[in-house]
Amino acid sequence: MEESKKSLVPSDTEMLDWLDKNAKGYGNGWVCRDSVCGLGLRLHETSDEESYPNVRTAIYQAMRRGV
Repeated sequence: MEESKKSLVPSDTEMLDWLDKNAKGYGNGWVCRDSVCGLGLRLHETSDEESYPNVRTAIYQAMRRGV
């Protein structure tokens, strides 16, 4: 594909891969959940034992729970 026709915005896959690659390694993994103070959705690394090993799994589990 011509350089001029490439999207300037990374694909979803590229963004999720970037998150996984650049994780700081804090805690046990990732969690995606509602904010405890009601300010929206949170996706973050956590030391919570109920975390998931990667971003995709954390998002998928939140979708299954209907967050």
